[in-house]
This record gives sequence, C-alpha cells and structure tokens, in this order.
Amino acid sequence: MGLGEITGKVIESIPFGGDGLNLTSLPPEIISRVAGLITILKAAGIIFIAYMVFLILRWFFIFRRYKITKKMDKKINEIDKKLDILLRDKKLRFNKEKTEKELSVREIEKKTKEIKKKIKKEKKKRKK
Repeated sequence: MGLGEITGKVIESIPFGGDGLNLTSLPPEIISRVAGLITILKAAGIIFIAYMVFLILRWFFIFRRYKITKKMDKKINEIDKKLDILLRDKKLRFNKEKTEKELSVREIEKKTKEIKKKIKKEKKKRKK
C-alpha cells in the first residue's frame, strides 16, 4: 500500500472529504444541527456584507463632508485676513477719536470744577 492509497481511504472515510459532502453517514440529529448552524452562518455573512457596504458609504459621505469643511475653512481664513486689514484702519481712527474724546472729557471736568468753585464763591458772597 502506497501513501496515496492510504490518504485516499482516509479522505473517503471523512464525511466532508472526498468527492463532496457525504451526509448519508452522519446521524440525522447532527445533520439538523449542522443545517441550522449553516443557516445562521449564511445570515451572519449577509449581515457582514451589508455592514461593509454601510461602512464604505459612510466613509464616502464623511470624506465629502471633510472636503466641504476644508473649503469653508479656507474661505473663512481669507475673510478673516481681509477683515483684519479693514479693521486695522478702523481701529486707528477709533483710537484717535477716543483720545480726542478723553481730552474733551478732561476739559469738561476741569470746567465743571471751575464752575463749582465759582458757585461756592457766589454763595459765600450772598451769605455775607
């Protein structure tokens, strides 16, 4: 007996080996359990394939959203730079006006103090 004859006999004795699936040598209880297991595995395979399709579609939409967000970010940065340039001039003008207003407020405070002093002097003169 050669090695090929021994492996051939071993493979023929295995129910799932040889030419095909030999279910006639298995008891019916095992066959029913295996059939249920095969059905469950088929369903799991279909669910896995559907999940993979879902992940691919989700990746596609996330990638599109990322590209749109990237464009918006670039545009916002451009607008921000332009606003900085425009507001720089506006701030200079505002600061000039502010210093002028502060000067005028100081002058008003001085004048009010002077007026209060004059009022006090007048009141003193009337009391005498």
